[in-house]
Amino acid sequence: MVYMKKIIGFILVVLLGFAGYKGYEYYQSTYSGQTAYAYVPSEIPLR
Repeated sequence: MVYMKKIIGFILVVLLGFAGYKGYEYYQSTYSGQTAYAYVPSEIPLR
């Protein structure tokens, strides 16, 4: 029974690490490294 808990814990740690790696990879390919620009007026309009 003790070995079963260790095996399940090990599998959970491996799955968590894999999910973190895939999430980081997704972030790098989707969001990071892209420059974003916003169109703003050159003068602030009066209210």
